[in-house]
Amino acid sequence: MSAAAQRAPFSFAPPTGVGGSVSNAASRRRCARGDGLLSAEGRAVINQRMDGSFELFDHTADVGVIARAAELRGLVWPAAMGLYEVIGDVQAGGETNQREFHLAGEDAADMLRDFLAELLFEFEQHKRRLTHLYVEAFDEHRLDAIASLAIVDDQRSTYYREVKAVTYHELSIKQVPGGYEARYILDI
Repeated sequence: MSAAAQRAPFSFAPPTGVGGSVSNAASRRRCARGDGLLSAEGRAVINQRMDGSFELFDHTADVGVIARAAELRGLVWPAAMGLYEVIGDVQAGGETNQREFHLAGEDAADMLRDFLAELLFEFEQHKRRLTHLYVEAFDEHRLDAIASLAIVDDQRSTYYREVKAVTYHELSIKQVPGGYEARYILDI
């Protein structure tokens, strides 16, 4: 077993007092007003945590997400938080259920996309959002995770836009200085 495979699994939860949302208030206000997603420099970093970050970028009639983390397994949480940021300020407020995800394939980017598509399905069909995530394994052949999904509190949530799908367009995961970067496009 490789050294990477022997490392402890990743576990993620939103920062205390955030209520399930890990975006910054300025970004929420800018998106809610419809002022767009980009800063004057062309990018708006809207989430930065020690275990990963994500940023949104405009894409022709769509929105893109770039997630970064020190390790491959660390990409899953910021990639998911990017999805919710595009939807809006989605607040958890109800009953929580656990769900296991076991995805197998030949490409890590495809499995990450499939995981995000499952989260979008949970949101659209069951009004549930990710609140905690335990990533047991993520490599080029599998993604195994246990997720806590809570009922969305519509009274406290603000929705910016409908996300129709997590696309394969520009889908990638690559190694970069300091770790890994995932890129995906959301059809809005």
